[in-house]
Amino acid sequence: MKRNILFITAIASALVFYASCTRDTTYRAPFTPSTGTGMAYLRIIHASPSFRAIYGIADSFNVYINNAKVNSPFMTFGSVFPAQSSASGLNGYMSVHAGLQQIRLSVNGIVSVDSLTITNYTKVMVADQYYSFFITDSINSGKDSSQIFVQDNFTTPIQGYYNLRFVNAITNDSASIAAGTNATFDIFSYSRNTSIWTKIRSDSATSFQLLGGNLGVTDTFYITRNPTTAGLPLTSRVVLAKIAFTPTNQRSYTLFYRGDGTLTSGTKARTLTTYVHN
Repeated sequence: MKRNILFITAIASALVFYASCTRDTTYRAPFTPSTGTGMAYLRIIHASPSFRAIYGIADSFNVYINNAKVNSPFMTFGSVFPAQSSASGLNGYMSVHAGLQQIRLSVNGIVSVDSLTITNYTKVMVADQYYSFFITDSINSGKDSSQIFVQDNFTTPIQGYYNLRFVNAITNDSASIAAGTNATFDIFSYSRNTSIWTKIRSDSATSFQLLGGNLGVTDTFYITRNPTTAGLPLTSRVVLAKIAFTPTNQRSYTLFYRGDGTLTSGTKARTLTTYVHN
């Protein structure tokens, strides 16, 4: 009898151990906002087509946060880190300690790896909040709004809707050069036959906007010149870039205009793209 009791106890202990291991390693969701962790969440986007000209060095670099390297491989123009398939489950965000953080961009030196510091940034991040850092041609600006460093203030949309914001990081826009000032753009939705945003300047980001419509059905977004006449149809507008976009129910996205505004081809040409937050 005593031997049977010991056998049953051993089996029960093994089952408890197995259940606890299974629970710890099960991947339950692709994105779970965390609270009370003391951590903030950061995504970095290389959006500086003139990086090489600004610093006189290659525009491939590594990112260090408080002297700890966070990326691999090098970040190049157009890259996003972490990738949206991040194994952390944060869907493209890395965890960083809240508070004052130093972000350093470095390249390989002669003596040691990453011994040449390109530039340093100091950013303050709040626990449980999400941020995107767009490294633009305004990287030497002292203003977060120019660089562009923004807090990703989004919540899960209601059923049948999705969130969308627009970030304008375009440089060398031909209209701005000709006018000697910062020209503006409209973002036109084909399915809605109207502009979602109007008069958006470069080096700026809108707030997230709740949008409904035919979820799962492809829309096309166009970047156009801001028309002098209100309500001007798409056929009468100057179109600079476009993207086919298929929203998913209750997701949050950033619509992102980047590149050299004077280029229509090549890796650094003006381009409209998107990435998802949750």
